[in-house]
Amino acid sequence: FSNSGIRRISASIASLPALKKLVLKFGECLIVSDEGIAELSNVFRTLPSLTELELGINSCYITDTALNHIGSGIKDLVALRSFMLDISNCERVTSYALENLKSGLKSLIGLQVLKIHTSSCKNIDDETLATASQILCSLESLQELNLNFSGCENITDTGIKNLEKGLQARHN
Repeated sequence: FSNSGIRRISASIASLPALKKLVLKFGECLIVSDEGIAELSNVFRTLPSLTELELGINSCYITDTALNHIGSGIKDLVALRSFMLDISNCERVTSYALENLKSGLKSLIGLQVLKIHTSSCKNIDDETLATASQILCSLESLQELNLNFSGCENITDTGIKNLEKGLQARHN
């Protein structure tokens, strides 16, 4: 699978404005890059009825820039209730990954389910969890949370404390 394949799929998806659920998995496609994710993210704006979005781009050749594109693409999906992103094993993704998604996620005021998987991303660290904490504080409708940071060797107790603060702030 390549960026040109994503471009073709994106064009087809854009012709389905009434789409409610979109599940796309491009796992282990080393030739899928930020450019392909940008093409795909632009299509999200054409899907005003979308309530569920699941993106599996694990083990792909993406950077934080791809996540910036996703964040920009989802920010206007006011009907979105469930968002799942799997970027596990994306070695070029850094601690700024969630920072680039933050504005898009924070605008999803009706979001009820959030799943983010970053397992085995060697550059994910405590800063990532601090950003996750900020995102969680803003999602007042959240009912289900699934964060997978397994195998992220740069997460320490400090990162867990940052995440804990965000979860506790939701109760106050």
